[in-house]
Amino acid sequence: MALGTLPQLRKLNLSRNKFTMFHSEQLIIRSNPNTVFSYLEELNFAFNLVTDEHALVFPVQQYPSLKCLIITGNPFAIAAD
Repeated sequence: MALGTLPQLRKLNLSRNKFTMFHSEQLIIRSNPNTVFSYLEELNFAFNLVTDEHALVFPVQQYPSLKCLIITGNPFAIAAD
């Protein structure tokens, strides 16, 4: 995928990476720091190591088109069951 097409990204799978939180600032394109993934509709963050829902939910609120946030298998999601 060419770097220029990333702002139009619709689905992002970050599952099974042992992440403890979502660092949205790491998704900023260095050549255009004002880039927001305004087309992102689905973020799969399943089976990571997030123990605090705020470490995940708050950062993803900056994506206005996000329709699906998959959190299955994270410790905080399991504890809620």
